[in-house]
Amino acid sequence: MRLWHQSLIPLLPRSQLLGQHRECAALRGGGWGKPHRTVNYVFLHPWQSLYRYHRLVMDEMERRGYRVDPLWKAAEYRGKRRPAWEPDGEGSVREGSGKQGSDREGSEREGSDREGSDREGSDREGSDGEVPDMLLPSQGAVPIYPEHDEAYLRECLGNLLAKSIDLTPLLLDRFPPCGIGTEEHS
Repeated sequence: MRLWHQSLIPLLPRSQLLGQHRECAALRGGGWGKPHRTVNYVFLHPWQSLYRYHRLVMDEMERRGYRVDPLWKAAEYRGKRRPAWEPDGEGSVREGSGKQGSDREGSEREGSDREGSDREGSDREGSDGEVPDMLLPSQGAVPIYPEHDEAYLRECLGNLLAKSIDLTPLLLDRFPPCGIGTEEHS
């Protein structure tokens, strides 16, 4: 159970990306507030932060040609077995009596080799209409979770490396000024 550093999402291999979607769906559903040492920080932030992070994952899945159940794009959706979130004006979670859905449902491949394909009719707004801009992921450098700092990025890269997945070269190609994995010598 882990949320990868958000800068790694576009670089994650298929298995880790789809696993991240399942993890986010589980956390948004019945896992919300259940302690686990690698994701406890998530519960210190408003539920909207998890939704924004999950949107990054879902957007990357769609970019690669996966279909995401449009229900998950509704910020308040928590799965078939959980009531929808109802904002209380303070950013806190209050369970309502809204839509129901499965905590682990949510994606299927559009075709065997359709990486980066266009998806006609893709619903980026969710089932309830327009998603407020404040809930959408920012393309800027500011992380959704402040815990996703450079030290956490290094921890995630080390965890992936232990699984024989080395994303450091891809990360360095994408963000050369960050200096991850390199040290300057005079």
